[in-house]
Amino acid sequence: FFRGRAGAMTIQPDGRILVDGAIWTTQDTLELFVQRYSADGGNDPTFGVNGEFRLGGFDAVAYGIVTDPAGRIYAGGTVQAPGGTRCVLVALFPHGAADPAFGGGTGYITPTLGRTNCVVKTIWFDTQGAIVMGADTSLGMDELAASNTGSILFARVLTAANPATDPSGDADADGVPNGVEA
Repeated sequence: FFRGRAGAMTIQPDGRILVDGAIWTTQDTLELFVQRYSADGGNDPTFGVNGEFRLGGFDAVAYGIVTDPAGRIYAGGTVQAPGGTRCVLVALFPHGAADPAFGGGTGYITPTLGRTNCVVKTIWFDTQGAIVMGADTSLGMDELAASNTGSILFARVLTAANPATDPSGDADADGVPNGVEA
């Protein structure tokens, strides 16, 4: 149905299906996408633009997705940035638009978590309702087996991850943006 790959899926309480992943664009770049289907499997045109949200402007892939009790959607994965790949966490309203209160107006954050080649693989909520990201720093099983250099990371998003109070987003220069605890 599209040129791309699915990363993860979840079923909302009303039976609608959310799928994330990456889709090839006409410019041969990968865009992170979140698509919603109705409970019967048909495209849900009330979500995003024609049933999907895309994070454009750079190569990005999603591998994890979760919804909170209010219906907000969080998709996590990786984005290509200068110097390597970085983790990405996108926050969407239930109708599929980016939440500008998250990430200082962008609707997403791209923490390095102090490492290069960071990839969010799973997302969940802790007992206090904070977002937790599970990530790794390997590019794949072949690299991990060849170099034994991958790391497993966990990070908890403590706030709306708003770097607007610090333009660098990392006031203590530890590689972890303000509002994220690694």
